[in-house]
Amino acid sequence: MKLLQSLQRAFDVLERVSDQPELSHGLGDLARDTGLHPATCSHLVNTMVERGYLKRAGPRKGYQLGPMAYYLVRNGAYRNDLVSRAEPQMKNVAEELGEWVVLTAMAGMRRLVLLELNGTRGRVQLDRQALRLAEKAYDSASIWLFLAHMGPEERQRFVEQNGLPDCTRSALETRLTGIRKAGVSVYQDDSGEVAKVACPVQEHGAVIGAVGVHLPAFRFTGEHRRKILARTADLAARISVVS
Repeated sequence: MKLLQSLQRAFDVLERVSDQPELSHGLGDLARDTGLHPATCSHLVNTMVERGYLKRAGPRKGYQLGPMAYYLVRNGAYRNDLVSRAEPQMKNVAEELGEWVVLTAMAGMRRLVLLELNGTRGRVQLDRQALRLAEKAYDSASIWLFLAHMGPEERQRFVEQNGLPDCTRSALETRLTGIRKAGVSVYQDDSGEVAKVACPVQEHGAVIGAVGVHLPAFRFTGEHRRKILARTADLAARISVVS
């Protein structure tokens, strides 16, 4: 258990540094941001420096990602096959709908944004901040979609790690069953200002990603709503690999 806890803490530090790889992160800042005791954080950081996953930016100048962090991804972007297959299809939908179109996958117990296209300004633009981890557990249509398609044990681990949303476990399971049956997840944020839709991307029967549309909630009505739901489902089907 101690080894597992140390691994989790080391990954917390590594993820925090990777959030802003262009900056140098002081030891005190890393300890504070990850909730670690400074001595524990120092031990973990020194070990990662020795292994090359972090590097010292200079005396008292903090730490940055080391060469081994980049060596791990030397063979290309994560799921580049999926991104390459999805991007031209997503561009067409973003242009047609004039909204944000997003491709996501699960990274362990967290949602990873692989590609995000902005179609709201008259021409489709690639979000350069894509390939990032989502910060909140239940804040998107896609995470609800992924939860709906998780096995019971994996879903239990997710709930243990993130807690329940603002509902009972029974209500959660009822909602997830509805999402599986509908084949689409629709989510509106707590403020009621943003609407999000997601449909599953499958490979050989397994859900390996989700495509979705994000937009201001006031636009998610009437014919535009129906069009978004239809185009998102069609987009997911086009990206999926059936056989």
